[in-house]
Amino acid sequence: MAHGNRRRVALLGLGLAVVALGLPAGLPAARAAEVAPAALGGAGDAVKELIGGASDAALDRLGKSGGFWNDPLARIALPGPLKKADKLLKYTDKVGLTDGLKRSLNTAAERATAVAKPVFRKAVDDMSWQDAAGILTGGDGAATQYFRDSAGDTLRGKMRPLVDKALRDAGATRQFAKLTRSVPLPLGMTDADLTNYVTDKATDGIFQAMAAEEKALRADPVKAGKALLKALTNQ
Repeated sequence: MAHGNRRRVALLGLGLAVVALGLPAGLPAARAAEVAPAALGGAGDAVKELIGGASDAALDRLGKSGGFWNDPLARIALPGPLKKADKLLKYTDKVGLTDGLKRSLNTAAERATAVAKPVFRKAVDDMSWQDAAGILTGGDGAATQYFRDSAGDTLRGKMRPLVDKALRDAGATRQFAKLTRSVPLPLGMTDADLTNYVTDKATDGIFQAMAAEEKALRADPVKAGKALLKALTNQ
């Protein structure tokens, strides 16, 4: 790349970082939507790449072995009265009623996370400048809320059958049914209810992880600017 082109791209990257992270909070979305395209020129894909990169980082972290279990915010507890019945669960594990049921729920969520990346990537690809303006000026959580609004239902629909299969493969639904028959607690849950519970908790965990990545991104504009510049120079 010629020196002049490098300088132009560098300046564009710096300008893009200013727009992406430096627009004043509270700027009306309609006004921001006018400012952003003019300021960014043809570099809109770099903004999407930055947001997509944050979502990828969150999903990669949760999708690896132990991703949900090792994350205090994403870890899925047993539902209902069992949530606080730690002593009871230690006993049921020993007698073979649960056999690590809590870990099975988290492993199911971990396996289902694989479908989230293409869902989020489509949400990024479909993002309009009005959407981008809302994210840039909306403050902490705006990008995460965009994903919730644009991809939440689709994500849940795609994750549920994977969660159901993972629970069955791990024997979690069988263990849970045995547990409900063996302990004096009014759980009132079917296998389908358990699948819905884990799916909802897994979806929430994904968005919590996304929110953490977004917060880190907004807190480090220098790093974000470098990411933007890299996206530009790789075009």
